[in-house]
Amino acid sequence: GNGALQVAENLRQNVEKLAIPHLYSRTAPVVTISVGAAAIIPEQRDTMDSFVEKADKALYQSKQKGRNQISIYNLDM
Repeated sequence: GNGALQVAENLRQNVEKLAIPHLYSRTAPVVTISVGAAAIIPEQRDTMDSFVEKADKALYQSKQKGRNQISIYNLDM
């Protein structure tokens, strides 16, 4: 989990540092990204589809919280 969070945060910060103008955004005056991450120890019943679904839920959470941020899937979702 912590490794995924660090990679995601590095991506988010580096995109924001590019300072690409985003004239019509209500989130920020520059292009930003929201990231959803998931980290699991796979078990036999896990599938790639379920893993991607977990990351997608985390991304949706980032967008709901206001964008330009990261979220990681956890078992409480």
